[in-house]
Amino acid sequence: PNIALLLINADPSGEIAFEFPVPSVLGEDLYFQWAVVEDVNSITLTQGLAVHLTAVTTPDQASLGFADTSVGDTSDEQVVVFTNDTHLPITVIDAIVVGDAGVDYSAVLDDESPVVLNPGQSTSATVTFAPFTAGQRNATLEIVQSSLPAQFTPTQVTLSGLAIGPQGSAH
Repeated sequence: PNIALLLINADPSGEIAFEFPVPSVLGEDLYFQWAVVEDVNSITLTQGLAVHLTAVTTPDQASLGFADTSVGDTSDEQVVVFTNDTHLPITVIDAIVVGDAGVDYSAVLDDESPVVLNPGQSTSATVTFAPFTAGQRNATLEIVQSSLPAQFTPTQVTLSGLAIGPQGSAH
């Protein structure tokens, strides 16, 4: 769709700021151009920007904090629900844990992969903390979905837990 903007006044410093609604066309590329109008007969195109709109899932919580867990033990399970709040289907492929302490966590999608989420539908991932090393252990749960361009960050949930050493003290 074409969107036209008419700028009547600009800030005296020459800076121009504007917002306008963009129709929901997820999965398509949009191209915006803006121009300097020197007079009615002269328009100079100054910049262009291509934007790819992509749907991602929304988690029901931004982070999971796990109870203190002894090295070699496994925490209670925690569940994160991911919802498709868009107008297009989303295909969820996997739930993975990344980061320096990623090996201390495990995540499993609760539905068989791939999971196709139509608008309004949800899936969940179950996460456990089973530390190998004592101390504060932080990682990130990421939801892998198909057709997510590389420049987009997948849906993420921060994971944190304190691993207690064999003698019952953190190291």
